[in-house]
Amino acid sequence: MAITRSMEQIFLGVISWSAIFMVNSASSKLLSSVGFYEYSDRLFSVGYLVDRGPESRQVNDWLKKPWFKSVMGNHDYWCVEGGLDTEPAGHREYGGEWFYSLTSDEQKSIGLSLHSLPIAIQVEGRNGEKFGIVHAECTCLSWSRFEEALTGELGDSYRNYHATDAMWRRSRHANQTTIPVAGIDRIFVGHTKVTAVLDLGNVRYIDTGGVFENGLLTMVEIGGSEAIHSI
Repeated sequence: MAITRSMEQIFLGVISWSAIFMVNSASSKLLSSVGFYEYSDRLFSVGYLVDRGPESRQVNDWLKKPWFKSVMGNHDYWCVEGGLDTEPAGHREYGGEWFYSLTSDEQKSIGLSLHSLPIAIQVEGRNGEKFGIVHAECTCLSWSRFEEALTGELGDSYRNYHATDAMWRRSRHANQTTIPVAGIDRIFVGHTKVTAVLDLGNVRYIDTGGVFENGLLTMVEIGGSEAIHSI
């Protein structure tokens, strides 16, 4: 069975005038530590909502929260495949064992919830700044070209290629590329584990390995102080 997604599920534009936080992995403890206020603040995640800690089973609860948005990560998509199609190779070995201990109905429910996640989100700050959110990497030299690729303006094959690479690729980090992505103030990504928040050009890596020994869960405030919070 082919898993198809609408254009609206590929690229999501979001405007928020509240305090905005970016997080590498959803965590109730981290939210409490920074005094997150759900009635006015907004929380965006770079993916890895599953397979990265004990709260994986709560993913549907997180996705129902009106103040929370996330992009699709590669592990999130593995659960989409596992819940709606067939078990992807390697998923159990890389953190997915919990998923296959669930009933088929529970797997399907999580797969359907995660299926709605976009590949990229654009957030507009209170002062007009443009922030991009992608799990692994923006695959184009400009944000507008990336949006065109993901929304299918350049063709289905181009869209599928860039959507997949946006969840998996690590080229910028591997090559230590510092050339900024044009047309966007900053892009927040996860996927690649770093020991501390790292900037390469205008791309900020915030996955500090919170589920691993000596790793940290990290949250960044955007559009304001850009304060970094880690536990």
